[in-house]
Amino acid sequence: MDVSGSMGMMQKYLCRAFFWLLDAFVRTQYKNVETVYIIHHTTAKEVTQDLFFHTIESGGTSCSSAYELALEIIERRYPPEKWNIYAFHMSDGDNWADDNEIALAMAAELAELCNLFGYGQVSGWFDDMFDEDAVDWDTMFQVLTPLAEAHKNVRLVRIKTVEDVY
Repeated sequence: MDVSGSMGMMQKYLCRAFFWLLDAFVRTQYKNVETVYIIHHTTAKEVTQDLFFHTIESGGTSCSSAYELALEIIERRYPPEKWNIYAFHMSDGDNWADDNEIALAMAAELAELCNLFGYGQVSGWFDDMFDEDAVDWDTMFQVLTPLAEAHKNVRLVRIKTVEDVY
């Protein structure tokens, strides 16, 4: 989950609501589930479930840091030939422009290893300040769209309201 400075309280709330529902659903369907929680801004770190749902951080945004950490964790602990791997990333889409190409390459690696790679983009702090059609935001949603078009196991969603989470 993106916890950078551009993520406002509502965006973090929407992300946490999504992850809470996802976790609850998965645990009712499967007996042996291991969940890894990663938060990021310019750097990523693995955290406990409690810290994931309660941390308040800020800073710039480098989405590739989260993808890189996820790839390292998969390599160390979850070989795809032995595990069903599902990776989900939630962000407001804001990312440093020089990180977009790196993030796309790492997301492609995740798509190759995962049963499903999902990206959810919550409305950003700037959505209420500008006409979406008037400003061309270089968002992660736009960066990842070609990946979703090329891979059946990549899903992208936009979440603007609490009702969209479900």
